[in-house]
This record gives sequence, C-alpha cells and structure tokens, in this order.
Amino acid sequence: MIVVLIVGGVLALVVTFPSTGASSSTTTTHSTSSVPRFKGLSLVNARSLARVRGGRVFVALRIPSHSVTGIVLSQTPNPTWPVGLVISSGDLANNKEVLPGERTSPVGSECAVAIWLSEDGNAYPLTCSGHRVNVGAWLFYARNRPSIMSLPRATSLARVTASLCHFKIGEPKGFNLSEETLPEQEDVFMLAAAYNGWRVPKGLSCAQPAASP
Repeated sequence: MIVVLIVGGVLALVVTFPSTGASSSTTTTHSTSSVPRFKGLSLVNARSLARVRGGRVFVALRIPSHSVTGIVLSQTPNPTWPVGLVISSGDLANNKEVLPGERTSPVGSECAVAIWLSEDGNAYPLTCSGHRVNVGAWLFYARNRPSIMSLPRATSLARVTASLCHFKIGEPKGFNLSEETLPEQEDVFMLAAAYNGWRVPKGLSCAQPAASP
C-alpha cells in the first residue's frame, strides 16, 4: 500500500509491504536534495527552502533593481550546493553614481536591470537602453577590482585595448592587474567603454598572438 503524507511541509512517501507475520516493513523516501529555482522568493524564504532540501544558499551579490528589496533576482547556475543568490537592494537611487573603481560620474545615465549568471562565470546584460551601464553587471565584475575599470577617462583606447589583450606597449608595471579570463576581460572592457564613452572598434578581438621567441 502507498500512502502520501505531508509532515511539516515535507512530502513523504510511505510504502508498506504485506507480510505473513504480525509485523510489516516500512520504507520512507524523503524530499529530493536537488537545487530548486529561487528567483522571485524573499531571501528568508530562499534560505528556508534550501534547509528543507538539505542545502545552503549565500548572498553572492546585492544589486539595485525595480524589484522589492530582499527579493532573489537570480542564482549561480551550479547544480549542487551551496548556491549563490543575487539579491535586490531596491530601486537605483542615483543613475549618475560614481561606481566602484571610477573617479568620475559616467558620461551617460546608468540603469538597473536584473542580471543573470552564466555557467562560465559571467554576468549579463552588461548594458541596457543602448549604451547605458547596467549597475548590477558593473558591481559583479568590480568585485575583482580589474584595473581597466579604474583607468582615467582620457586614457587612449589603443592603450586600453592593449592592456586588455596583454599586448605590452610600455605601460607601467601593474597596468593590468586583473585575473579575469579573456571573455570576462572583454565584458569588463565593454562596461568601461560604456561608462567612459570610449568608442569600441567594430569586430574587436583579443585573441592572444603567438609569443615572440
């Protein structure tokens, strides 16, 4: 006989097998431990759900958005625990705010669109409504303090591109201190270009050339 019970909000499946004796054997199967979808939940409810599933979540990033403060906007795509959550910090208070690493306000107004995290560790979208910097994406990449995100606005695009692509053209030692992978560096470059109004060359490629002998 199969009996479905709900105990303390947890689904339990009880299977009993008949026997010739007075006793019977009982097997109980508990709820799955797979990672659920947390988007749209409050942080409190997300943590409760994780505990029920036998896992753990943590706040990976807080970013401005149109969602209510404390709501989960996205999560790290890993299929196992722990899972990082991107949490809303509420509406963008100042769309000309000087963002981490920079010294001046952006050339255009900023925007706040919820980001999603890719499996290769990147965040999108980088911009919205044209070339406006998405603050959430900037905050995501700024955690590693890439040097390109703090270059003066007057820095020549040729020099910025050279730094990004690791072409040594006599830049000061430590000009590019970031540890990002190439796709991440290109994302950082696109954000910095939008912030500072740099024109991005069409078909920009940062393929590393063969090393000189």
